[in-house]
Amino acid sequence: MSSSEQVIEASFRVIQGDLEDMKASMSKMADALSKIAILEERHQTMSANMLRVTEKLEKIAERQAVLELDHVKQDTTIKVTVKAIQVIWAVLGGGILYGAWQVIKLLANQG
Repeated sequence: MSSSEQVIEASFRVIQGDLEDMKASMSKMADALSKIAILEERHQTMSANMLRVTEKLEKIAERQAVLELDHVKQDTTIKVTVKAIQVIWAVLGGGILYGAWQVIKLLANQG
């Protein structure tokens, strides 16, 4: 074997080694891309789940606002009703006292 053939053979071996290194690197890159694809899928799933949770929280907040408003309305109705009952009792009590006073005056004028 001549020296030029040896140089060519050595060059082929170097190229062959480089090709094997490239194959190994490409295999690692394919694995990394697969992992990135899995992570992207998980991210999309989590993003969709977060969107659903956010929508549910918004609905709960809306319901809570409605319930708070209903509570205020009920509380106001109860307060107004209690005041009305107090006024009715005051009027009835005043009427009874006035009637009793008139009866006492009538009895005092007769006696």
